Formats: sequence, structure tokens, C-alpha cells
Amino acid sequence: MSDIVTMDKINRLMSYLGIDSYIVPHYNLPLPEEASGSNFRPEKIFRLYRNGTMSYQGYGYGATMKNIQIDNIVPSERYLTRVYLHMVGEARRRAKHRAKFGGIPNLEHLILKFNGIDFIDGETVVA
Repeated sequence: MSDIVTMDKINRLMSYLGIDSYIVPHYNLPLPEEASGSNFRPEKIFRLYRNGTMSYQGYGYGATMKNIQIDNIVPSERYLTRVYLHMVGEARRRAKHRAKFGGIPNLEHLILKFNGIDFIDGETVVA
């Protein structure tokens, strides 16, 4: 991935996929400051929204740890990159599925270009 990940690219991918938010697969990423310390919960969900902010929902076990939700977290570059990589994979799968029976050469590229997400085409292998 040679380009820098921007919220504009992520928003265009969200538009193509028809979603308003995306749950971030957060495994092996450092926790944001808002999810550390007294706000830490063993079960957590990070959700990225189109406006560029992230929310954190933490769930605890037993009566000692109450559930928590924190909004308007500024995501780090690593979180944006993780979201971008997962969404690019989903967009590629969707374009490939739509082009499967089209019968037009490079239809997958045309679908990506028509939807304004042809910036991922350089990373796509065209047979």
C-alpha cells in the first residue's frame, strides 16, 4: 500500500459499501488513551464513523465493571490503516462478484472507477 490512508478514501469506500460506520478489528493494535486505565474493559468494540471519529464500547464481567461508552475519539493512523485494508478487501470482493458474469474485459476496474474508488485498482491483480 503505497498511498497514504485518508478519511476521504475511507468515506468513498463506505459509500460504495453502503455503510455509515465500520467496526474496527482492533486485535494487536495499541489501545487509545480513552480505552486505557480505569476505562479498560476485557470486551471492547471500536467503531469508526464517516465524520472521522471513533467510539469505544467496553463491557465488563460481574458487578464490579460497568459497561462504558466513549465517543469522539480521534483514531490513530494505525486504526485508519486497519480499517482501510479490511474495507478494500470487501470492496474488491463486491466488485469481483458484480463483474463475474458481465462478460466485459476489465469490468471489475470499470466498476471501481465508476464508483470513485479506482485508487484501489493499482493494488488489484487484473487477469
